[in-house]
Amino acid sequence: MKPSLTQHPAPTTSEDQAERLLFSLASLCEIGDLFASETDFRKVAEAALRGIMGVVAVPHGALLVYDEEAGCLRRLAVRGIRRGPPHVEVSEALRTFLAKAREPLALGRVEAWPGVLKPCAETIRQLRAQVWIPLVVRRDLLGVLSLGEKFLGETYRDEDLDLLWTIGRHLSVGLYNQRLIAEGREANFQLNRKVVELETLYDVGLTLSASLQIEEVIEEVLLRAVGIVDARAGFLFLKDERAGHLGLAHQIHLNEGQCAALREPSVRRRMGRVMKSRRPLHLGPGDLPAGLGGEYAAVVPVGDLGFLGVVDKESRKGVQPFSEADAHLLELVGQQAGAALANARLYRSVLEVRNYNQNILSSIGSGVISTDLQGRIVHVNSSGTRIFGGGEALHGKSAVRFFRQCGCRGIAEAVEASLRDGEERQVDNEQAVERGITLNARITALRRERGEVQGLVIALENLTEEMRIRAMFKQYASDQVVDLLLTRKTPPALGGEERDATILFVDIRGSTALLGRIGAEEMVARLNDCFSRLNEIIFENNGTLSKYTGDGFMVVYGAPISFPDDTERAVRTALAMRDEMARFNRKLEEPLGLAFGISRGRVLAGNIGSLRRMEYTLIGPAVVLASRFCDAAKAGQIWVERNIFEKLKDRFDFAYLDRQRFKGLEPVDVYEVLGLRGSRRRSGLKKDGQTMEDRSKKAEKKVDLTIPMVPEMELAASRTAEAVAEFMGLEKEKIEEIKMALIEACINAFEHSQSKDRRVFISFDIGDQGLTIRITDKGQGFDPEHAREEVVKRRERKESRRGWGLKIMEGLMDEVEIQSDESGTILTMVKRR
Repeated sequence: MKPSLTQHPAPTTSEDQAERLLFSLASLCEIGDLFASETDFRKVAEAALRGIMGVVAVPHGALLVYDEEAGCLRRLAVRGIRRGPPHVEVSEALRTFLAKAREPLALGRVEAWPGVLKPCAETIRQLRAQVWIPLVVRRDLLGVLSLGEKFLGETYRDEDLDLLWTIGRHLSVGLYNQRLIAEGREANFQLNRKVVELETLYDVGLTLSASLQIEEVIEEVLLRAVGIVDARAGFLFLKDERAGHLGLAHQIHLNEGQCAALREPSVRRRMGRVMKSRRPLHLGPGDLPAGLGGEYAAVVPVGDLGFLGVVDKESRKGVQPFSEADAHLLELVGQQAGAALANARLYRSVLEVRNYNQNILSSIGSGVISTDLQGRIVHVNSSGTRIFGGGEALHGKSAVRFFRQCGCRGIAEAVEASLRDGEERQVDNEQAVERGITLNARITALRRERGEVQGLVIALENLTEEMRIRAMFKQYASDQVVDLLLTRKTPPALGGEERDATILFVDIRGSTALLGRIGAEEMVARLNDCFSRLNEIIFENNGTLSKYTGDGFMVVYGAPISFPDDTERAVRTALAMRDEMARFNRKLEEPLGLAFGISRGRVLAGNIGSLRRMEYTLIGPAVVLASRFCDAAKAGQIWVERNIFEKLKDRFDFAYLDRQRFKGLEPVDVYEVLGLRGSRRRSGLKKDGQTMEDRSKKAEKKVDLTIPMVPEMELAASRTAEAVAEFMGLEKEKIEEIKMALIEACINAFEHSQSKDRRVFISFDIGDQGLTIRITDKGQGFDPEHAREEVVKRRERKESRRGWGLKIMEGLMDEVEIQSDESGTILTMVKRR
């Protein structure tokens, strides 16, 4: 038998029953008004519980709602119970039991009830529950109304239980409606959120697609990402297009220390995993890298190109973690950003290819005209414009009609035929009498990948005098020489002419042995790079590159155009080449050397060949002598004859190398060029019977040394290092370290300041106050702070560690100061007594 809470009550009058009925109806109306007027679910529950407890005169009660996901009853409203469980575990059997109940459940003695209630016995006692009224709609359990003992120990009457059951039905419907309202609000909120999200993404998409400049897209991506989720700061890492390494591309509101923390390899690898997992990464206080200075972070992939992150979501309540919704929105932004950046990179790549092709076409000496399949002109390069004039005006015109109008009927007929059959054709010596030009033309079909003809390419060779001369000389003479040559009334004649000229032979030492170790392909690439650097020096000095001789070449000064200082420019070219070769060797494990031979005399200079194919060259004893000098000189030596020494001895330092005999020539006096007048000379080389070491042996305490960058720097640095060690009482082993540090500091200063005369000056002065060292140059100047930042960045990238020499000297000296402006750079180091 189910235990009953009711006893046989004392008989009541009809007036009492009527009054109780009216009170019950009033309570039901009041609860109904609550559900109809109040929108706050919790307030409705608390007011309803208070009203129900008043109807049945109960001091303890609770309204529990069923959480389907957690499988438990949670407290929604409680009265008269200070302590109690926050929730009640509900098994599937108990849920089914409560959903099927057809009357209030009396809980006075739980042990007498079915086993489904027994696990809840302790919870029921804590709630002081005597009656449970299940709140059910369509067998869907919404919750439980729990009521304790009545005042003064009264018992629940049948009328009380009936009334509670009726109120429970109303309460169930009210709770059900409130849940529907809450679900509707949540659905509406999510819908509005989706609308806002879509509008935001649409706006982001429009913004990112508005620009194809990579820098603008990068900046806009991060700015939008930070703004969308109300983040304090943000960062964007992208892969390098060539190397493939991840690097910090942009950041917002992060200082240098925080950026350095992000660049740590372990941090970069950890965050970079989102690119493979395709899932957002949430970081909390314990996960953030040290030095980032935040509490929370979220990281999402940016397509396959990198990842972006945001730090600290800011709100009125302070910094909060990023929600899943925030991360999802960032994911969508990252996807759009990846597509936008990929498009921007593709656009830049297309531009580079187009500009590259245009530069190639522009650099071609021949005129190039391209057409479409209908024969309309699509493109004319700069040489074609010079031939015909008005390149832009030709676009869209019929190529056949244009050549006919120019009087080039043979070219017009060949173009027309090639448009029909796609065959290649050659037209020679086509004369346009009205324009005064003679052309050779080659017509070639322009085909797609599958072989279909999509137009023609017409290559035009201008055989007029100016173009012929320019084409002849442009590859081995500077533009200035060619322009001066073209101003002459008579062109260079076949057979040549006698001229006074200076000949410079240059040969690369060590290339044959190196070829066997690195192979022909690598050797050709290295020689091409080297020759490109040296050719620029030749053209800067208005020399004419006559011909290549295997690992070397011949340069002419004074032909085909002569200048008053031809011989001096030849010597300056050799010195500049020697300096440039030293810089070229810094990145090579196996350095190369240059040997030079210079001679001046009467030569026969001219063109050998035909009008179609000419080569400019020189013949005479001076050419042979310069070649013999070059063959005999060692790497780094510049050998010249006596007439050059007599002509330039006031401008350059020379060393006499005795009278020597060469094959096929009379004995001659040989001199070596050491450098500009007053520059430091190589020790042990003779001049007027005195060695450089003899001249450098001085007991003075004040010394001024001029240091050419190569190769005499070591001697001057050694003298200064010895003075430093003597003044400071250092061991001899320390001298070598100081010497290398000074050399590195000189080279570093030279590179930053771009020394005008390719020299630096070093002086030391030992006085009463102490030792003062100064390194100066006449360069363009630089920003010392910017230079230090560049050194730090190179160290972070693990590139060549420059600046270590200055760092050593800073540890030795008391003061180290760098001053630099447009007049040059001064590095001052002081050691006090």
